[in-house]
Amino acid sequence: MIAVKSVYTGRILLFFFWLCSLPTYSQTISGILKDNTDNPVESALLTINNTTITKTGITDKNGYYKIEIPAGNYFFEISKQNTTLLLEMITIKDDTIRNIILHEPAGLQKNLEEVTVTTRKKLIERKVDRTVFNVENSISSQGTDALEALSNTPLVKVTDNAISIAGKSSVAVMINDRLLNLQGEDLQNYLKSIRSDDIAKIEVITTPPAKYTAEGQSGLINIILKKNVKLGWNASLQTGGNLYSKSKLNSGRIGSTFNYQNERLSMSFGFNGSNFRRQQNSENTLNYYNGDYWDTKEEVLHKSPLLNPSIKSEYQLNAKSVLGFNYNYSTMNAIKLFQINTYRKVGTSEKQFQSASNDSLQNHYHSGTLFYDLKLDTIGTMLRLSGNFLDAKTDADKWSVTYENDSENTIVNTNYSRYKIYALQADLEKKMFTIDGEFGIKYTAIQNDALLKNYNVINNFPVLNPLLSNDFFYKENNFAAYFSLMKKLSSKWETKVGLRYEYTTLEGTSPNQNVTHSSRYGQFFPTGYLSYKPNSDHSFSLSYSRRINRPNFQNLNPYRKYFSVYEYEEGNPYLKPSFSNSVELNYTLKNNFNVNMYYVRSTDNWDRVIRFVDGVNVERIENFFTQYGYGFEINYTQNKLSWMENTVTLQSNYLEAKSHSEEVIAAAGSFFSECNLTNTFFIKRDKTLSVIVTLDGNTPYRYGNTQYYSYFRSNIGLKGSVLDKKLSYSILLNDVFATTRSRGDEYFTNFLSTYTNRSSNRFFNISVTYKFGNETINGATKKVQFDENNRAQ
Repeated sequence: MIAVKSVYTGRILLFFFWLCSLPTYSQTISGILKDNTDNPVESALLTINNTTITKTGITDKNGYYKIEIPAGNYFFEISKQNTTLLLEMITIKDDTIRNIILHEPAGLQKNLEEVTVTTRKKLIERKVDRTVFNVENSISSQGTDALEALSNTPLVKVTDNAISIAGKSSVAVMINDRLLNLQGEDLQNYLKSIRSDDIAKIEVITTPPAKYTAEGQSGLINIILKKNVKLGWNASLQTGGNLYSKSKLNSGRIGSTFNYQNERLSMSFGFNGSNFRRQQNSENTLNYYNGDYWDTKEEVLHKSPLLNPSIKSEYQLNAKSVLGFNYNYSTMNAIKLFQINTYRKVGTSEKQFQSASNDSLQNHYHSGTLFYDLKLDTIGTMLRLSGNFLDAKTDADKWSVTYENDSENTIVNTNYSRYKIYALQADLEKKMFTIDGEFGIKYTAIQNDALLKNYNVINNFPVLNPLLSNDFFYKENNFAAYFSLMKKLSSKWETKVGLRYEYTTLEGTSPNQNVTHSSRYGQFFPTGYLSYKPNSDHSFSLSYSRRINRPNFQNLNPYRKYFSVYEYEEGNPYLKPSFSNSVELNYTLKNNFNVNMYYVRSTDNWDRVIRFVDGVNVERIENFFTQYGYGFEINYTQNKLSWMENTVTLQSNYLEAKSHSEEVIAAAGSFFSECNLTNTFFIKRDKTLSVIVTLDGNTPYRYGNTQYYSYFRSNIGLKGSVLDKKLSYSILLNDVFATTRSRGDEYFTNFLSTYTNRSSNRFFNISVTYKFGNETINGATKKVQFDENNRAQ
């Protein structure tokens, strides 16, 4: 086996070296840049680009520049401090010397530092394979966390159990193109540690290219954090909070950032602290067709104080290479207080009991990334190496007391969990004659050790119940390799194809139950894109992708988690991954109007299955249905008026499921629509004061065996800035009419389960941020331009 691995490793390395050694041919353009008084122009940015290549350079103190680039036709732009000084077409055939005199007034270059050109990105942008939500322009997402920002992202649904796209299944979440191998409550707790003020944009990628992980049945959500792009230093202080009608829910947040950047070194320090609180009321009724029923009403109070320091740094070793790292730590001491009333009828017997529980949860997350980027030639060949880790420790205690008649029964569940995730990745971007190629390999290791104990409390003293206790040890390894090739067929046609292979091994061991389950599987995940752009106003694209959704280790753990003596949930070690295939057809008009039509089919989907066993209510996750869906999505942005901008997103589709379980009835096929409308009204001409009104909702729809009811939410807020934009503030009334709730019916062979969840979503969010330090700095660096191109996809 070692020999086989060595052979494959050698072949992969030889393949990478061969790609790096492919011939490249380039010319140079050089010269001296002066103003009309014959003085050299220092630190001007020169950009040479066409549809496939972008090269940049910076003039030195003598105005000298030199750029290497292949022969061809290009746009040639000279700019400084976001002001374009020259823009023209050039043709490069051989080495070229070009001295340039700018014909602007003599004082223009000297006073460029006083010129500020303000551009405003659209709130929502639609690209070929993704929808981009610019968080910086959203009042609803100011002064909150990443989880709240996701809930404000059009088409994204956030529940207590998952993050998904409305009308579709769940998605995987990335931070700066790096996958978070977390799900459920662990994922949501981690996202709460990220300030929304540190997020630049959120990308909803429905058909990810082969370079991205195949995880996420409906695609990926990529959270892009802000980067420091100014020389010198700057800092910000932020404070805010949520104000409720019930004072016990009021919560606050503080945060700060410090950024420093010189010609080579870039560093950012951050701190975030909050005491998040929320109340949730829910009801779940099981109506059996024989007249029996089980009705549970629950009130939960969440308290989640959090602290989160972080550091990021990048260092330009030379003109061709960059080394960087980031580290993030967060700690949360959460408390959940449950009050549960249950009524049940079985035959002629009717019972009523109450339950109260106190959940104490301590989370400690350490995560980091180390990366190295190396330019291998002058035509865009780039090698990227990175390593990521996540080390998490969770200590949870759950005390549950069941009161029935004059008796009480106390159960204690403890869960001491430690999981580690490591990933190594190498990516190569290579231009091979007329083809742009991307190649990469990745290895991911996941380990989870969970010590789960169950105690009966006798005379106020916990006594271990070994029959209901369970330790669970889980290991998963994932090996991946991919390639992606893009070719411009003509001035109007472009194509991109990719193939990713992922091989997974996993093993879950429960020594208490003497159960070990292991699985190995390998799958190919092809992607394909074809785009046609007849002119600058119209563009069409067709895409295909195949994806996977793997169960997490919590779902695979056979441990029983008791809520009372009459109800518990358990994992399923035999849960299988689900797979999906999707096709999308996209049309864009003038980058303002977009129509996207799609079809998706997914197999082996899972959801909870409820059973009534020996008088006990049991919940278990199982694979039981295939899902079909097709529909369209429309995005339109109106930005012609100086005093108002409007963005509307409309989605409509048809969903149908087929159940493979005799216990579960698939919901009948139905049409579904969702709409999001955002209106921005500029009170001042310089746009330093604006009012934003958002409306979003959806019609009822069916997915799997569940029918979801309609949903509506409205927000209104004020956003402004003073003191030369150094002090910014926002005030938001979230869920104006208190209409947000989650309701649904789950269809089973013997009963109908109806649930309603309603959280404390109506509140005032107040956020104030003060920025100080260097806001306008002369000059630009290759480092800045490299970062922008580095993250382009």
